[in-house]
Amino acid sequence: MTPQVELTDHEIGRLRVGNQHTEWQVVKGAAARYEVSDWTAVADPSLTYAENVELMRRSSTNPRAGAPTMREMPALSMEKRPGPV
Repeated sequence: MTPQVELTDHEIGRLRVGNQHTEWQVVKGAAARYEVSDWTAVADPSLTYAENVELMRRSSTNPRAGAPTMREMPALSMEKRPGPV
């Protein structure tokens, strides 16, 4: 799940925020997760917020950014672990 991150006044001025304030907070959260340096230059107001989140993922400056954390990875159950051979 992508977190919401509060927008600064400068970011609000660069974006057409309108009533999509919450959606832009999600896009900024995705930009932080995927380590996009200038997310307002990458963001596209003509796209949906989900499309912008995907755009942030593809614009990542770090290929390992946004990888699942250990907490997000499903636990391997004891029954599915290979036994001794």
